[in-house]
Amino acid sequence: MGRPRIYSDEDAKKRKAESDKKYREKHREEINAKARRPENRAKTRKNSTKYRKKPLSKLKAKEYREKHREYIIAYRNNPENRKKAKEWRDRPENKKIRDERARMPEVKKIRNERARMPERRAKTRKYATKYRQDPKNRVGEKASLHRDAIRLKILQNYSKALSNSDIPCCNCCGQKSHVDFLAVDHIAGKKEMDSEPELVKLGYSSKLTSFRLRKFILENNFPKGFQILCTNCNFAKGMTKNNNECPMKGKKH
Repeated sequence: MGRPRIYSDEDAKKRKAESDKKYREKHREEINAKARRPENRAKTRKNSTKYRKKPLSKLKAKEYREKHREYIIAYRNNPENRKKAKEWRDRPENKKIRDERARMPEVKKIRNERARMPERRAKTRKYATKYRQDPKNRVGEKASLHRDAIRLKILQNYSKALSNSDIPCCNCCGQKSHVDFLAVDHIAGKKEMDSEPELVKLGYSSKLTSFRLRKFILENNFPKGFQILCTNCNFAKGMTKNNNECPMKGKKH
């Protein structure tokens, strides 16, 4: 006969857990130092990723989140925890890991698929609207002022270079009564400029529109190939019957 069992399985597990806890408290610094070693951190990340990918692990994680939803939200919104999370994210090594992961094709694919989900899009629009309407943020006003400043800078630069005017004006008819009447024009044509090697080398594409086009012009120090036209001249130039040339060309107001 073997020795009689003193403890049940449940009691034995509790005693072991208490013993492990005491050991961790006693040797906390040593355990943390060991865990912070690069090779151990890499090993932990690898095992964690492998574990999280298992269907059973995903199911358990989902059940846990649903069960403790209120606690998780309260924990994340706690100012101290938010501060700790920000400090952790701002560490150079963690930033590098996060950036590398974000560039992975499979991660990009998953992120794009999630972003296109109807409920996600509705949620994003809802929060974006709420954020913009908040008086503290004033995103709409700030963004509008930023866009207007960039646009004015471009109008002034090309007007000075092509029309020799300190005031933004149309390079065709000389219109300068208001900047809202003016627009950036592709001299050779939007799609035709796709075949200009110098612009393509800088990153030009006929798909660049609105703010992206203005950003391209500003970042590349106002490249050649663009001019300022008023709305009327720009529209008339685009008509086939005018052979892509404004009838007001050279006829100053």
